[in-house]
Amino acid sequence: IGGDGIEGGVGDIDAGAGTEDTVATGTVAGLFQSGADEALTYSLGGTGGLPALTSGGVAVTYAVVGTVLTASAGPNTEFTFALNATTGAWTFTLVDQLDHPTLNTLAGDDTENDLLINLGSIVQATDFDGDTVTAPANAVVITVDDDTPIYVTEATSLGTVDEDAIVDATVPLGG
Repeated sequence: IGGDGIEGGVGDIDAGAGTEDTVATGTVAGLFQSGADEALTYSLGGTGGLPALTSGGVAVTYAVVGTVLTASAGPNTEFTFALNATTGAWTFTLVDQLDHPTLNTLAGDDTENDLLINLGSIVQATDFDGDTVTAPANAVVITVDDDTPIYVTEATSLGTVDEDAIVDATVPLGG
């Protein structure tokens, strides 16, 4: 997922496999086996194991309603993670930017880097007779590519001044 694709984002500057997509999809069906009690269903559990994130310096909070996780910073939705209870298919949608840790521990780090969000700890599978298992945190990982400003090579910013407007302090006024 790329922060480049959200409103106001800029294209990738790295040569890596970065993307400008704001939606990722996958499935958790392969993470679980039903055993003899076939027909697994999938759900989202508690948010206690989710990572501490920020957006614009504001702490991200999590809420699960049904099979949708919503991550918010203040009143703003940052991302959603929706899980299909029958198939295990999921959709992650990045809505707004997330703060990325600095790579060199200095403010103003200008290196485009990735933020890994481990969501597995909320994913659960339940078999026919009600037995439930939760995936490990690193079983579902979303990679958010950093959106780093770039220099637009053809852009210029010009200004003009006129020396005729300078008043010479050595020449007496009126003189």
